[in-house]
Amino acid sequence: MAATMKTPSTANIDNSATNKRTLIILVLVFVVPVILAKLALDGNWFNKGVTNNGDLLSSPLDFDLLHPEREKKWYLTYISSQPCLNQCENALYSLSQIWTALGRQQDRVTTAIMLTDEVQRNRARHLEGSPKLQFVPVSADQVVKTFGKPDVEGIYIVDALGNVILTYPLHGDKQEAVLASRDILSDMRKLLKLSRIG
Repeated sequence: MAATMKTPSTANIDNSATNKRTLIILVLVFVVPVILAKLALDGNWFNKGVTNNGDLLSSPLDFDLLHPEREKKWYLTYISSQPCLNQCENALYSLSQIWTALGRQQDRVTTAIMLTDEVQRNRARHLEGSPKLQFVPVSADQVVKTFGKPDVEGIYIVDALGNVILTYPLHGDKQEAVLASRDILSDMRKLLKLSRIG
């Protein structure tokens, strides 16, 4: 039985097929990911650069207007000119839990409860008797100077330089507040990891 031998033309056809396969593989490996990345960017398939869960303030506010004697630390703070009702109670509970969850980073963070009404401050002290929470008296004038409006209520993160940088919504339902506090804790941990200050 005679062995089959490839003629030069058959060898050229095999090389040509191999070259085409190699070219197709190269295109798939290098070009397709670039096309997919371009489509992802153009189609907004993900949030570009969003790494925080809270709302970043467009321009930081000066926390020293509210708390001139502050320590040079990070602050988790609840600020309100409203009566201390469900949302306030849940905010106090959340801040206490977040501070506890910070573990070894606790010494870098202070919690501050800032209520403009003395009656509300006293009520809040009895609601959440946690020694972790620092009650700081503030006036309505200080709130207006800082925020530009008299009615303010929210949870805020303040950096070690005294800039109010992130804000978080409040929740009347305790379970929702507990779930939302995970977002605050996540942001706080990221900020502490990135910062050498405070």
